[in-house]
Amino acid sequence: MLMENNSINDTIISDNMKKESIVIRSIMILSFVLTVGFPIAGVIHDYFHQDCPLLDIIIIDLVYFLLACFFLFEYIYTIKYNVMITKKQIQLKTMFKKLIINVADIKKYTYKRIAISGLYRFKIFYLDKMIIINTRYYETLDKMLKEEFNNRYLNQTETIDDNAS
Repeated sequence: MLMENNSINDTIISDNMKKESIVIRSIMILSFVLTVGFPIAGVIHDYFHQDCPLLDIIIIDLVYFLLACFFLFEYIYTIKYNVMITKKQIQLKTMFKKLIINVADIKKYTYKRIAISGLYRFKIFYLDKMIIINTRYYETLDKMLKEEFNNRYLNQTETIDDNAS
């Protein structure tokens, strides 16, 4: 959600992945339905035809169950993902960690568009670490980071000019 009013802690971007979680939730529900439905269909089929081994039904059901568990994890992870960006810091909250990054400490960054979705993946190099941030507001974040780098460069130039005179 792009914040136009910067009165609350100078928030520029508050972004989560609730829109992206809809597809993952649908796949997860389908996988759980297949996990329950496939053995029932297999037992009914086995009752009438008696040529389908029970081991095949168990293995396919296990695959569907593992797929459903994977998508359940992805769904919970995307719901818990939140990025809040102000002019001075970037807050990243995930299911496992909470990071606060000072914009002044960012050494460099790159970004690219994620092919399937409308998200952009920023790779931010901060204190000898690389941090990945996914957001759909790449123009605003890119503009803010470029302004920070330009201000930093101008401050360094002014300091060099002051020392030279």
